[in-house]
Amino acid sequence: MLADRLPGIRLPAGERDHLPGDEDIAEDDRSASFVGSVIILVLSLIGGTFIPAESYPPFLRSLAFLTPNGAAQQGLVDILAHGRTFVEVSGRIATTWAWALALMAAAAVIVNTRRTV
Repeated sequence: MLADRLPGIRLPAGERDHLPGDEDIAEDDRSASFVGSVIILVLSLIGGTFIPAESYPPFLRSLAFLTPNGAAQQGLVDILAHGRTFVEVSGRIATTWAWALALMAAAAVIVNTRRTV
């Protein structure tokens, strides 16, 4: 099982009994940092942080601009290199804010669920 091979990582229990809210992915700060780093790395790769998204095929390019760092980075490039205004890059700004608000809402739900248990 994958969880047995990754020390400090605990995946949701399958058949064993567990309490509600016991679905933590990370058991400690080090594990949480690892999980966060993996997520950031994947979003950075897809978002065009390491390889310019302009060199991606069309499908992957459109996917890159839907990630938070891809949208923010492309918005900055559009303003600095292409002379676009904030209004013209408002879609990229909205994408970045949508990610932020969605993740904050998810965190609030998770924290609230854990407090009620």
